[in-house]
Parts: sequence; structure tokens; C-alpha cells
Amino acid sequence: MIQETATSIMSVGKPMEVAQKKKLFWLMRKNALEIPMDPTASDESSSSSSSTHRHHQKHESDHCASCKKSLTRIFSTAGSFCQICQKRVCSKCSVTKKLVIDATEKAVIIRPFNFCIGCILTARSYSSLEIHAEELTQRTHR
Repeated sequence: MIQETATSIMSVGKPMEVAQKKKLFWLMRKNALEIPMDPTASDESSSSSSSTHRHHQKHESDHCASCKKSLTRIFSTAGSFCQICQKRVCSKCSVTKKLVIDATEKAVIIRPFNFCIGCILTARSYSSLEIHAEELTQRTHR
């Protein structure tokens, strides 16, 4: 009886965790589509490439983007980059989540991704219904 109760309590949070991971994956994909991967591939003016250059400089900071802790001390960890905003954050300001990146009948591919606390909170604030509606709209336009 105690085991069944414990199992029931543990499974209550599972749908919320799955929804959170789906929101993170959606935000990660959405951000990847909005940021051009190769600045030289764009026909934009040179001001666009200089803003892209500034964008990369900002993320290679020696300090955590969230708490401003130095990431260059001898015994400090190097920090990690948020998969969504690409900002460098310390271990206390980042969360690693294992997300399903592909699922077929034969296999499910799960990979760990690092996220900053700010992007976790941003993803949590999105409505699951709005995300689902946007995904359906994208599928019908393909």
C-alpha cells in the first residue's frame, strides 16, 4: 500500500515535467529559427554582421550572465552555455534537462541540454495550448 501511494505521488508531477520539457524544446527550436547560423550567408548590410559579431562577444563573457559570478577563477568551473539564449552561466544558474529530440517506432533519441534559469522561467510562462496551436499551424503550412 505504501509503495502504491509513493508511486502515485511521484507520477503526479510527470505530466508537468513533460510539458516543461516540451516548452523548452519548442523555445529552443523557435530561437534557432530566428537566429541566422551563418552571418555571411545573409544578404543584409554589414551592420547586420557587426550586430551578429557583438551578439557572439556578449556570450563569451568571463562572468555568469545571471549572477555575474566570475567564471575565470582557478577552481571555478568554466560554466556552460544556455541552449536557448546562448549566454554563459555558472553551474548554480544552469539546469540540465534531458529532452527527446527524435522519436520513431524503433528508437527514441534523448540528449542532455543546458538551460539558464531565465530561459527555464520564460519557457514555463508560455501557454501549452498556444504552443500546440503554433505547431499545428506550422505543420499545415509545410
